[in-house]
Amino acid sequence: MEIIKSSLSAAEPSLKDRVVNPGATFGPSNIKQLSQEISRDPVKFSELQEAVAELSAKQAEQSPEERSPSETVKLGVCEYLVGDYDAAVQTLAEKNDGDALNPFYRAKIALRLGRNEDAIACFNKAEKAGYPKGDCALGRAEAYRALGKSIESVNELDSISGETEQTVEYFYQRGATTADLITNPDDGYTKTPEEMINWYERAYETDRNNPGALFGMALENERRGNDDEALALYQRLVCLNPTYVGALINLGLLYEDRENYEEAVNCYKRVLDTDPTNVKAQMYIKDAEASLNRGRSTGRQRYTSVRIPKKNFSPPRTSAIRASTRSNGFWTTPVSASEPDLSTMRRISVSTPTPPKRAPIPSWATRFSASRSTNSILRSAPKSASAVKISAPSASWSAPPPKI
Repeated sequence: MEIIKSSLSAAEPSLKDRVVNPGATFGPSNIKQLSQEISRDPVKFSELQEAVAELSAKQAEQSPEERSPSETVKLGVCEYLVGDYDAAVQTLAEKNDGDALNPFYRAKIALRLGRNEDAIACFNKAEKAGYPKGDCALGRAEAYRALGKSIESVNELDSISGETEQTVEYFYQRGATTADLITNPDDGYTKTPEEMINWYERAYETDRNNPGALFGMALENERRGNDDEALALYQRLVCLNPTYVGALINLGLLYEDRENYEEAVNCYKRVLDTDPTNVKAQMYIKDAEASLNRGRSTGRQRYTSVRIPKKNFSPPRTSAIRASTRSNGFWTTPVSASEPDLSTMRRISVSTPTPPKRAPIPSWATRFSASRSTNSILRSAPKSASAVKISAPSASWSAPPPKI
């Protein structure tokens, strides 16, 4: 029996083989599985990069007429998954023949590049071509929120039913839209911090490695002054593939708050390695490097939405991912040691009539609302030992927060 098991295991195709094989199925469920595999495993992420290189080389050897539409779409989607958006846009533009995958992933790319109007148009095309309506509605909800149209975002989420209502992405989008309505209230839509936290917690409990769930929990903890919990969550988020710019920026600012300027510089370097045109990283790294000498930093604006770079950051081939491309001192730990200790966190009392009183906004508390076209400034609750904490339900980990 052991010999049979070993032979079966050896015959199991690698991720690269599954992608490169022309006969392999490549639909929404396959892509979702692929995305989950590469998210936490840098070895599989590297395998996908190799598969993309091989598929791209094959395409280059063929004329446009000889290229298979399905293989072209596969290449474009895989380029999106590894974060090479410029290449993915060009690839998917070649074979726009009505296949539902093509407009859907052109919409996803448009979201990441901030082209929200284009994203909405492509999600509409994908839905007409037969892509699941719930997924398209979730995409439009995110795009409307990024445009500052929170009510349209709510309407899209209200239109969703069935299995999509129980997905982590749905919970996260509900939480993010609720947070937007709290910050920018609209007549007829009264939202409370308790509602927002409940949505974020549901997302986090459904998938503790989901970028949106991690980012929502981290940002709200940071706003409430729970910097230790926020730090641990951001640190987990920057382990994911591809690299998330919003998390790296906010993590760098937290390091600066703790006067750990060397690690802050490493965060900003990672952003610039993947997106050299990022204005915030260019500005912050100069101040962080100067702070190494003068020992202080000024207030900065946080990201309030997850942003993925236009180009991919290639992690080293190790499960611990302990190095950036320029420094071996950047923090990251194996998953078993990177869970934040949220077991002692207290949920906001449902009977609390209003959010915690807010102090006059200090320099360190300003945040940039990337989801609002007006670039509104959000306020943070005062940092104190009595700050109310949010929690992940049923969360009890033995590992304490990582020490900085």
